[in-house]
Amino acid sequence: MSCALTSAYTLPCKDSIGGVKEVYLIEKANATFTMTGNVVTAITLASSKHWWKYEQIRETAQFTQTYTDNITNGTQFVTQELDMFIPKISTTLRNEIALIAQNRLYIVVLDRNGQYWLMGYENGCDRVGGTASTGTAMGDKNGYSLKFQAMEAHEAYEVTASIVIS
Repeated sequence: MSCALTSAYTLPCKDSIGGVKEVYLIEKANATFTMTGNVVTAITLASSKHWWKYEQIRETAQFTQTYTDNITNGTQFVTQELDMFIPKISTTLRNEIALIAQNRLYIVVLDRNGQYWLMGYENGCDRVGGTASTGTAMGDKNGYSLKFQAMEAHEAYEVTASIVIS
């Protein structure tokens, strides 16, 4: 069998934290990636294009990867999902979210451990749901909750931290 295991796992130090710090979006047609192994080591953007940065309030965004295996068919894939929150409902944001929904995207997620992850390397990402809500009580969330999804053969690829996303 060619799928031999290659390593064991030892518990790491307890120095990891959860959550998403920043999210970067760009239209799929406007970026290409150079890979070294399973790591993105360079990003080339189309002329005059750039990443759109969405800062996240702590404990409001989550990046999840779900493995799906079909034993009978011998197939497997990974569903990459990002749930993010954009505060304060406005016409300007509504219009931008409509444009986001019309595009197939690449998304880079910066987690709170300082690691960047590329969603949708092969197939891109789509907005697959969300809500706009005023909340009820004065202290409730007012804004947009968005869900993005990519379905890929592999987990999200790490992006070298030294690459400047601008």
